Amino acid sequence: MPIETGLTHEMKVAVTEDLTAEHYGNPGFPVLATPALCGLAERCCIAALAPHLESGQGSVGTSLSIEHLAATPPGFTVTLRCTLQAVERSMLDFVVEATDGVDTIARITHRRAVVGMERFRQRVEAKAARAAA
Repeated sequence: MPIETGLTHEMKVAVTEDLTAEHYGNPGFPVLATPALCGLAERCCIAALAPHLESGQGSVGTSLSIEHLAATPPGFTVTLRCTLQAVERSMLDFVVEATDGVDTIARITHRRAVVGMERFRQRVEAKAARAAA
């Protein structure tokens, strides 16, 4: 399946204690943590791409920008919806909106690169070998 602009995906995630800012080391803020929200946005984009990648391909994140607009306590369900806005060869630009049933809690832009998994693995192994030498 070709990867084309307009591709969308939606996922819902329950906010649990392990996703809170307190869990991430920020005492006194029992709300969805910004880094957790970034990870959820990335998961949404990965899931959107999965059915469109060829065998042996994967994708890696290369940049992410977030506006975290509202706090979300545990017990809420967050809905993330990503839309592929631009395709430039192997680079893919997504916009992600996150809501919690009350507020729009985040607007995120995320860039991913489609890569050959074997070549990527080889480069990582070569780097590890250089570091060990």
